[in-house]
Amino acid sequence: MADVPKAVRDEWDAALDSYSRGLFSALEHHFGIAEKAGTISQHEADYTEDGPIEAERCRHCTMFRAPDSCTYVEGDIHPGGHCRFFNAR
Repeated sequence: MADVPKAVRDEWDAALDSYSRGLFSALEHHFGIAEKAGTISQHEADYTEDGPIEAERCRHCTMFRAPDSCTYVEGDIHPGGHCRFFNAR
């Protein structure tokens, strides 16, 4: 990997780190480890109220609880929102 430019390695590492956190979060939720609602801030989750992709909006996530909460992200959560921890139903 020495011949891969550092900028490319850094970008890959950042993407992998983000993916790993999302996957870990989904596994925590699936196995019942993260039971208390709102364990991280909306900022930490990169939450936005209007998800760019319909299929990846909060209303389609296993952690979304209607009408406006999430088992992992704090605060009011909009059904049309999105965060980096999205886990499809």
